[in-house]
Amino acid sequence: MKRKGFTLIELLIVIAIIGVLVAIAVTKYGNLATDRNLRACQANLKSLNSVLNIYYVEKGVKGSLSELKTAEYLLEIPVCALGSSYVTPDSLYASCPCESHSLPHG
Repeated sequence: MKRKGFTLIELLIVIAIIGVLVAIAVTKYGNLATDRNLRACQANLKSLNSVLNIYYVEKGVKGSLSELKTAEYLLEIPVCALGSSYVTPDSLYASCPCESHSLPHG
């Protein structure tokens, strides 16, 4: 008489395969979240640098982010995806204090 069902070895192999697939998916998801934060921060920096340059060309003086908000060049001062505030060390270009959150040079 033959029983219907799966053997223990078959079940263990299926569980192992599912475990490997889950491990791959979790790793990919973690990389996507990190990449998303970096890209959002870089987009904010590009926008801020454009606004700082427009302010400089129109007013003839360098400005800070608070001056841009006061002069209504910005509605709100954005923050990094990780929660840090952007800084303008030379009042012409914005930068992020987060490690590795910078615009590529070139």
